[in-house]
Amino acid sequence: MKMRACLVILKNQREILLIRRKKGENEYWVFPGGGVEAGETATEAAVREAQEELSLDISPGPVLFELTNLGRKEIYFLVKKYSGTIALGSGPERKRQNQTNMYEFHWIAQEAVQDINLKPSVAVLKLLQCELSKWR
Repeated sequence: MKMRACLVILKNQREILLIRRKKGENEYWVFPGGGVEAGETATEAAVREAQEELSLDISPGPVLFELTNLGRKEIYFLVKKYSGTIALGSGPERKRQNQTNMYEFHWIAQEAVQDINLKPSVAVLKLLQCELSKWR
């Protein structure tokens, strides 16, 4: 089964960094992250994806939750330690970015995730079920 490393990047114990995607007429939100490549651990993929998508250096924390989505295992890492300035990195997203395929970074209040079109939707429920102690 293919795997994907997802990042739950937390700021001030209250806000989560999400990517607002606009593809044609579709608009939705996603967690930063991407596929685990051959010979790579999920943790290594999380670090690489943070650099490629966000231009951030991160220290992944504990796994908050895992789920299966579209036939692949998604591993969600809590990230509280990061450095750099958030900007579209050197990954494939930069090449795909245009007027009809956009990537925008936003800090969203933890309690507001249930009010946006966050994909996969099952991640919203999992996120809200996380123990608050893991967020501090």
